[in-house]
Amino acid sequence: MNYPESILPNSRNNKPFPIDKLPPAAHSLTRRIEGKLSDKAEVVGGRLRLDPDCLGVIVGMSVNLLGGHFLPEYSPILQKGKGKDPWDGFSDIAIADYSGCYEDTGYDYVFYRMDLLHGAAYPNVYKFNNKGTYKAYQTFLEQKVYPQFTDGIEVPISVTLTLEHSPTNLNYWHFVVKTSLTDDAKLLKRDGSWRDMIFKHLLLTVYCREATETLTTDGAIPVELYEKQE
Repeated sequence: MNYPESILPNSRNNKPFPIDKLPPAAHSLTRRIEGKLSDKAEVVGGRLRLDPDCLGVIVGMSVNLLGGHFLPEYSPILQKGKGKDPWDGFSDIAIADYSGCYEDTGYDYVFYRMDLLHGAAYPNVYKFNNKGTYKAYQTFLEQKVYPQFTDGIEVPISVTLTLEHSPTNLNYWHFVVKTSLTDDAKLLKRDGSWRDMIFKHLLLTVYCREATETLTTDGAIPVELYEKQE
């Protein structure tokens, strides 16, 4: 396959990309799924519903920003090895130096509106039936979230999603979705039942239910946001 060299980082690119200067409702991102939509999704009430298993890693989920040089059809490409390593912020990347560091998976992809993944808060109520299960977070729950925390109580907790520019050697337009507790801006840990519990809800209500098969917003990104100006 011929790699799309237009998405390679170069010394003229800005790092980090100033994501907050974009109007979120006007832009979209893509996410490669693990498989084909015909096997990994269904239509419920006229809306696409993804199988959670097809998204792979959901803590720090990778997405690609559209509107610059990244085109939707590049989404099935998987970066590997040093190709997925973080870009240093100043080098001109040449594809000839990255032989074997990418492949076309042939997988499908979905779209997300930027306003669903950046600065978006998602409230929910959680009921803890066994305090011992969450022993590692007991002090945090008692002191930060709900002082009167006890077994079986319903605790209001919400999470906020933000996009963080994380360019790789082979993709300047790569971002990750960061998740924090709304009230404390505390990044959730990658492991543990606490994270799993919250992300089960988040995954089902946002990532799986808000994905679309077609592009709904296609705003263009001003060149000065991603390239240094003389």
